[in-house]
Amino acid sequence: KRLSMPRNAPQIWKDECGSCHMLYLPGLLPPAAWQIQMDTLDEHYGSNASLEPEQYHEILDFLLRNSTRNRLPVETSGKPGEPPRVSETRWFDDKHDEVSAEKFQRESVGSPANCIACHRDGERGDFDDDRVKIPR
Repeated sequence: KRLSMPRNAPQIWKDECGSCHMLYLPGLLPPAAWQIQMDTLDEHYGSNASLEPEQYHEILDFLLRNSTRNRLPVETSGKPGEPPRVSETRWFDDKHDEVSAEKFQRESVGSPANCIACHRDGERGDFDDDRVKIPR
């Protein structure tokens, strides 16, 4: 299944979330995982990504609504006490089982969380295996 960029994507989501990392489409995590992400923004993977209440509610509503309607069949494996990571879902593991740790550690990739290093159209929901290009 291919995800699509929701037409109702708020600019605040694009600005706030996209200022630090790629825009992870809502369908990459189930609603409960997005709730945890938003509830732990004060310690967002080592950064304080706190939002004003109005921004928080607008982004959360968008993520919850769209992760329910437009979603990959992913469930987080999750580690106790840590927010969920797309790169730690069973779907991610299944899709990347042939990618070595060395490739994820290349400077041109950086980590498994940098989807757009290999999936050029990842922010638009295109994770098709036929269009993957792992940079050197």
